[in-house]
Amino acid sequence: MEIREIENIEPKEVMAWFKKLCAIPHGSYHEEAISKWLAEVCKKAGCQVTVYPSGMILAKQKASKGCEDWPIVLLQSHMDMVLAKTDKCTKDLLKEPIEPYYDTETGQIRAFETSLGGDDCLGVACQLAIMHNPTIVHGPIEHLFTVNEEDHPGECVINELKAGDLEAKYYINIDAETFTDLLYGGAGCTTMKYDCPIPQKNNTGSHAYSISLTGLTGGHSGVNITRPHINPIEFMAQCAYDFAWLNQVEFTLSKFEGGPINNSLPIYAKMDVIMEPVLFDKFKRFLTNQLLITKRVAQGYEENAVLEFESIEPPKKTYSFDTSKNILLFAALAPNKVFTMAKTGDMMFSSSNLGFMSIENGRLKIDFKIRSFMDGEIQRKVRKIKSLGELLGFTNFTQEGQIFSFINDIKNNYCADVYAECYEQIVGKPIRKLTCPAGLECAIVCLKNPAMTQNTISVNTTLFNCHSPTEGISVPDTIKFWKVLKLTLSKLSK
Repeated sequence: MEIREIENIEPKEVMAWFKKLCAIPHGSYHEEAISKWLAEVCKKAGCQVTVYPSGMILAKQKASKGCEDWPIVLLQSHMDMVLAKTDKCTKDLLKEPIEPYYDTETGQIRAFETSLGGDDCLGVACQLAIMHNPTIVHGPIEHLFTVNEEDHPGECVINELKAGDLEAKYYINIDAETFTDLLYGGAGCTTMKYDCPIPQKNNTGSHAYSISLTGLTGGHSGVNITRPHINPIEFMAQCAYDFAWLNQVEFTLSKFEGGPINNSLPIYAKMDVIMEPVLFDKFKRFLTNQLLITKRVAQGYEENAVLEFESIEPPKKTYSFDTSKNILLFAALAPNKVFTMAKTGDMMFSSSNLGFMSIENGRLKIDFKIRSFMDGEIQRKVRKIKSLGELLGFTNFTQEGQIFSFINDIKNNYCADVYAECYEQIVGKPIRKLTCPAGLECAIVCLKNPAMTQNTISVNTTLFNCHSPTEGISVPDTIKFWKVLKLTLSKLSK
């Protein structure tokens, strides 16, 4: 059963704020409306509010009575979200609200055909609930709401936060993915992009076909990339190149699109080709067989992946076989996987995600997100992408921003000790402590206040398939997380 009145779902004070946040479009780079609304809400709660040029907000909340001399705690989340939707959804997510509902069968808050924005407006909702609940015991709190975490989180922090703006001793980043994990440190990241014209030619073929691969699970490119998912961009490119090479045949691309965004695992790819009918029938069988094999390798994660084929009107323009081949070869060979894993085998340390590629109207666009706990590893992947591009004739890859990584000493992290103690008190068993593949803001925020670096943690409720149309928030874990967070604030007194 689906229940739309999520404000009546426990924890009610968190869910009520989350529903209000869902009503305001807040995709990355488009945080103006939500920033303005958040600033007013924080002011009405009695906070001292600073709004920075980017829309980032710092709201300082007074301590509970009797706790004025406690150390300052920084709570931080980001107000933007990845906008993802199914190919059936016609909603304009830049203008229309997210529609959350409670799915009683799964125990999750979900959204209809779109991403939910639990990453990270669930964190924002928790902070607003803390501001407006006078019964919660806490010392002075700095609430930092950052923007554009899903792409270049460090730019506004570096350029806008001034020395002395943050005075906290303890830093709790509410931007993790799993309630049972306490994460410390922060992964670095960078973006690699290509956006340049490519030569077209007049089409001489009389038969054109469109091939689409949809139904992929998608998810967060820093977390869900560890599972044996299918990247549809890589799959389509590899299959098309292999088919041409194995059969010693030539065909040309007239269009390619896969994505939608670099920090989300791609959920679709579509390729238009110029090809004779007999050859296309053979290509169709080849793709179908390869998908069956690849789905078996994916171990059940991609059971809904499906290929669709249709005949289309031949376009006026297309691309040469050599150009098509080089584009496909690049997408097939580019760094696009997990490169380093934690010894537990379930947490990535280094990865690269080919999140978007399109060929349309004589222009090629490619977009990667590279993450790592080792800054040198990020640059090695940058060089590999550039080198491969240069070998294949794509010489204008650009690197946009780098967020640097850090890992603190969990054995001397008092904030982590208190949170772990509170977790065990509420849940009845120890929390798992891991280094963190997300929480991209942590290292940059700590640069602005190094004093809290050692006492930084990332925590949250359990989120499923973030950055995808199947994103969900675990209600049972949110109830427990809310209790642990409140209890932690009441104990950070020294």
